[in-house]
Amino acid sequence: MNKDIKNEIDRILSSEDDRSWHQLFKFLHQHRENAALEEMVTYAERQLTLWHDKTRLQMAKRNFHFKTYDELSPVVSLIRHLVVSTKSEEWGSKYLNLIGQSPYVLQLKALTVKSCELYPGTLKRVFTSPFLIGLETLFIKNTLMEEEEINTLIESEFLGNLSKLSIIKQRVDTKWLIPFLKQLRGNKLTYLDLSYNQIGDSGAYAIANAAVWSRLEVLNLKRNAISKIGRETIMNSVFIPKETELIF
Repeated sequence: MNKDIKNEIDRILSSEDDRSWHQLFKFLHQHRENAALEEMVTYAERQLTLWHDKTRLQMAKRNFHFKTYDELSPVVSLIRHLVVSTKSEEWGSKYLNLIGQSPYVLQLKALTVKSCELYPGTLKRVFTSPFLIGLETLFIKNTLMEEEEINTLIESEFLGNLSKLSIIKQRVDTKWLIPFLKQLRGNKLTYLDLSYNQIGDSGAYAIANAAVWSRLEVLNLKRNAISKIGRETIMNSVFIPKETELIF
């Protein structure tokens, strides 16, 4: 890697522009045939430890556009936390479909989908992707999922690897919760947020009696129509660690 390339990477990473990711990917993509590409990517990743936005790429329409599968080049492996947030059904669905079929996202550790309007079935393709096996955090908020998509999440390959899971304002009820809890055996969950759903007292009873919470640190069940009796059932559960923060 010559001095000019190093200086250009430094210049891009020193920018406070919110399109810095776009500039970095574009620059590295232009040098994809360079024998020193791996060295360039390694250098950029090392410098990101001091970058203001080192773990987050906001994939809204105004930011970097992946137009085709081929454009998801290996440099995307720099991303550890990917945020998809857009009101455009076309763009949101397009991004997530590309992510679901790209082997370059194997290093992705966290995926946030918030305030999105998506075409039906989009998240099902994400949840069945074989390339998201390394996912450790999944946040879905203000993005309505179809019942089939919620059910598909239960069968996803990455579910057992998640340490943090947030499913807010969905159609989560006891019907979904029971098979979900069965799939959690041997899980790594430390954080679970199911706020603003339809769990109710029957769901609270199921949670309290599930022997799957040995690592749980935070459980958020706010606005789930859980009565005082339901809350007490969870608070007195022998399976939920006493130090777990409970939010109702």
